[in-house]
Formats: sequence, C-alpha cells, structure tokens
Amino acid sequence: MRLIVVVVSILFSYQKLAVACSPIAIPTLNSQTLTGCNLDLQWTSNTTYACQYNINMEIICANLPFTGVDNYFATFIVKPNSNPMAYPLQTINICALCPGVTYKFQARECSSPSPFTCSLYTPTYTFTVPGVLTPVSLTTSATPNIICPPQTSQLLATPSGGCGPFVYAWTPAATLSNPNISNPVASPTVNTTYTCTVNDLCQLTSATSSVTVSIVGPPVAGTASVAPASVCSGQTVTLTLTGSSGAIQWQSGPTSTGPWTNIAGATT
Repeated sequence: MRLIVVVVSILFSYQKLAVACSPIAIPTLNSQTLTGCNLDLQWTSNTTYACQYNINMEIICANLPFTGVDNYFATFIVKPNSNPMAYPLQTINICALCPGVTYKFQARECSSPSPFTCSLYTPTYTFTVPGVLTPVSLTTSATPNIICPPQTSQLLATPSGGCGPFVYAWTPAATLSNPNISNPVASPTVNTTYTCTVNDLCQLTSATSSVTVSIVGPPVAGTASVAPASVCSGQTVTLTLTGSSGAIQWQSGPTSTGPWTNIAGATT
C-alpha cells in the first residue's frame, strides 16, 4: 500500500507541473525594425508562469495562406516569475528570401520541453525584402527531340530570374514520368508538343515554354536494284532503292555476304 501511495504522489506532482506552465498568453511584438538584410524583432512574454518558453514564427509570402507550420524560432527564455519578460532581440536575415517581395508573419509562444503547449497566434505583421524581383523566364529542351518508340526523350525546363524554388506544370501529362518536376521523361508514340508553365515561390511571376518531340517509325530496308545488272570493269551502274524509310547509306563488298564498307557520299 505504501508503494501505491508513492506512485500516485509522483503522478499528481507531474500533472501539477504540466498545468503550471499553461495556459500560455499571446506574446507582444514591441518593435519591428528592418535594417539592410536584418529584420529585428523584440518580443515580450506575457505568460504568468515561471517556465521555459520560446517564440515560434511562420514567415510566408504575403499573398499565400498561412500553413500553421512554424519556420523561425527565437531564443529560449526561462521566466523567474509571473511578470512580463522581454526576449533577447531576434534578428532574421531576410536577404535569403525573394527580393522586392512582401512577406507576412505570425508568432506564438510555446513552452518547452515537455509538455509542448503553445498560445494562439499573434496578429499578422508584414515586411518587404529589399531589392527588385526580376520576372521569371523559361526555356525548354528535349534530348533527343526525335525518337523511335519505345525510345524516350529527356525534357528539361530551365528558369531564370524570378525566385525559387519553382513550381512546374507540364502538359500533356499522360506520357510524362512526372509532370510537376523540371526534368520529366517523355514517352510519346506520336508527335507531341509539351508545354511547361513555371511559377516562382510566391506565385508572383510565371512563364511558359514549349518543346516538340517528333516520332519516326522503324526503318524499312526497301528493295534495291541495279541497272545494268552486268558490266565490264570500269563501267558504271545505277543503284536504285524503292520502298525504304529512314536514313540511307550504300555499302559495297566483295561478295554477297560482305564484309561491307560504306560508299562515301552514297546516302540517297
């Protein structure tokens, strides 16, 4: 019976500790300063419990919806009492983001380590990255651009300008290995023009380019004839090939079984 009491006491103490760090209050952004590439944020914790906390933020393009996935974090603080407490100045290098683009952010305060509990998010704040966004342009290629099925062609979309990572969309998609990457493999059975549209990270600029993969059928040997059929040494003959398809290369050999040697320039 004594052992059971000890276990219950430990569980009660743990539950009391877990509750003691929450509910967590929404933090206050006291100042926001942009100097060159540095976005300086001064946060204050308003939570009335003496625990360890940090600021979790999500920064995203202003024209896109928040995802709820935090991607920037401030230094941890350990509150000694229930009074509001300032965080160390948070400095974020925003020149790694897209130049000339406006971003928005929201933040929340979270307890750490366990149990991991967070406040609601702050209001939305914005900033604009220094610089000018260059519109994206696009070139496409197919290697090879002429195939004989079941051969395949390697497509490639090469963007320039804009701000990546880029989002790709190829059409028609049915004969592509993946229509949403920069370099899908194409397996057409008829002449096909593939069009790629690329959008930059914030979907502010886009570009389109097309490339055609042409199909050739398997070669057909056709029927060869010679006139006259018999000649004396030094005389000439006319060689004719009918019903063929594909590239032509005439060859000569000492016997009907070769060995064969290409006749220079005899390609028609």
